[in-house]
Amino acid sequence: MKKYTLKIDTMHCEHCSNNIDNAISSNLKVKSVKSSHESGETVVICKDNIELMEIKKVVVGLGHRITDTITEDIVEEKKGLFSFFKKK
Repeated sequence: MKKYTLKIDTMHCEHCSNNIDNAISSNLKVKSVKSSHESGETVVICKDNIELMEIKKVVVGLGHRITDTITEDIVEEKKGLFSFFKKK
């Protein structure tokens, strides 16, 4: 899985945050998306088959400007039937 963090300097209110979340989740098959106008960030978690350019296209299509991006690989831990018994 991938985690993309997009820095967006044109997101000024909760309405902007919600528009970005709704546009990404309705146009792309992502696991989660969360935008915050306070931090000026959108964090998208998705399978490896979603490219950063696809996400950028949706955000820019809404009229926003992306100033920076961070891409991270996420290793998904497999959960077995008795995984809740494991000590951490």
